[in-house]
Amino acid sequence: MDINLVERSVNQRESGVILSSGRGHFYDRNGDSLTGRLVHVVAVFPNQSHFQGNEQKINKLVSILDITLEEWTEFFNSINEPVIWKEDPTAIIPYLLTADEVAHINELHLPGIQAIQYELRYPDPYIASHLIGFVGENPSRIKNLYPNKIDRGEMSINTLIGASGLEKTFDSLIQSVEDISLSFFTDGKHRVIPGLDLRLIQSTNPFYPLKIQTTIDKNIQQNVERIQASYTNQNSAVVVLDTHNADVLAMSSLPGYDPNRVTMTVNHWGNQALKAQIPGSIFKIIVAAAAIENDLVDPKEKFECNGHLGKYRFTCWRKEGHGTISFEEAFAQSCNITFAKVMERMSSDMLTKTFRKLGGLQKNGWFQIQGKSVFYQFDHEEVGQIFSADTDRYDEGVKAQTSIGQRDVLMTPLQAANLVVTLLNQGEVKQPKVVKEVRYQNDSFKQAFDDQFLSTGEHNISLQTSNLLLHWMEEVVQDGTGKSLKSNPWKLAGKSGTAEVIVDGKNGENQWFIGYGPHKDPRYSIAVFVQNPYEGAQHIATKIFGEIMKWLAENGY
Repeated sequence: MDINLVERSVNQRESGVILSSGRGHFYDRNGDSLTGRLVHVVAVFPNQSHFQGNEQKINKLVSILDITLEEWTEFFNSINEPVIWKEDPTAIIPYLLTADEVAHINELHLPGIQAIQYELRYPDPYIASHLIGFVGENPSRIKNLYPNKIDRGEMSINTLIGASGLEKTFDSLIQSVEDISLSFFTDGKHRVIPGLDLRLIQSTNPFYPLKIQTTIDKNIQQNVERIQASYTNQNSAVVVLDTHNADVLAMSSLPGYDPNRVTMTVNHWGNQALKAQIPGSIFKIIVAAAAIENDLVDPKEKFECNGHLGKYRFTCWRKEGHGTISFEEAFAQSCNITFAKVMERMSSDMLTKTFRKLGGLQKNGWFQIQGKSVFYQFDHEEVGQIFSADTDRYDEGVKAQTSIGQRDVLMTPLQAANLVVTLLNQGEVKQPKVVKEVRYQNDSFKQAFDDQFLSTGEHNISLQTSNLLLHWMEEVVQDGTGKSLKSNPWKLAGKSGTAEVIVDGKNGENQWFIGYGPHKDPRYSIAVFVQNPYEGAQHIATKIFGEIMKWLAENGY
């Protein structure tokens, strides 16, 4: 009993600063860290002897920190517990030291001052920020998810937990086991207890915290974000998938947000790559697949386009029309009139069935049934649709708008990129994944997430249909709406799309380009979505797609 009382007495005099939360981190496919940046900061501990005979040392310190002696004195006398020095007390990020400043401060041997290594969870710049997400306080969610840990004292209702992205979906795996802290032992008058002084308190467990290895390629991700941001800061997304297994190599979303200052009512942290949007003419891939699968049209069949359908106020994007045009040519030129006429032959059920075959009516991302619950790698992934619940899907006017990806049609950029992967894999729908495996802190293996196919409840589309559509996507670039991409180092294939939308009560547009490259050995499927590009801009989605493919080609990918 006496020993326990002594230990408790010492602990009551222990105070310190948290250097790392002990939460697990995310890494790219090559082992490069995506979260967790080690920096150096100034730890300040209340110490009665700080000012005693240390005037010269303190003057050197304030010179390094670029503040006045009066400011430092006021600050130091105001603290009752250890803190990390910040230029602005309201700032989230502490004052970061250079290597020279670390050496100069620690050479002072000034009581109560230590330059130490500190972990910033979110580096600046923070790449893949929408995909990885952020942590925050959520007392009600903690009570619901972790009641046993609260009872055991392992968590409190104020513990930071994953609030979005992978931080949220993998929260149970990367929850902190024990933080790392620098502790300082003093008596009640802030005098150092002889023999204790500063101590680094950290776990000796070789297995935790866990490491989450993603499929992301950090270099590709950084450059995708750079290229995207050079064209727009509006709602937009880019998804880059490995065509062989649908692994996510990059996933970028705009507008950006600060993970350290998140405003929940302004959803800039939402991942646009997982949100269902009106797809416009990229949906013509689905319509063409349905028409071919059901023998409704011959690719060489001729249609007349004079710029308008003659009913429903339905027009072609090319006001003067395309003249006499085959169905194959109509795909490359994205002729609205031809697709509306083909849709008149097609039942809505045929189109719905084909969309289902291609994964359009369910979440595409990797998931696993775990007992009575389902684990999804992606946070808040939405699903596509063709008709809303209150729409008359058999109305001919509705069908005409649907044929060009308007009206109620929705797809996510992830689904759009995976559609291309599906065509390249003979109609087999794969589940895109973004986390490859989980490893212990000592790099020993814990858990893998194997490649999986998506069960759609339908037979795959035929190999013949897949190959035909891929060929037509080549023609889009060679002689269609994507011919601006012909100068790319790689021969590319794809489909453009533009949709009329209402954004915040105003008329706007969604621009899309989805495709693959290089043509002879497809390695990358890319979907680009841009909402409300600046007025008078050319097709920005196509430009972004081309720039990313160009960068991949020129950098040996």
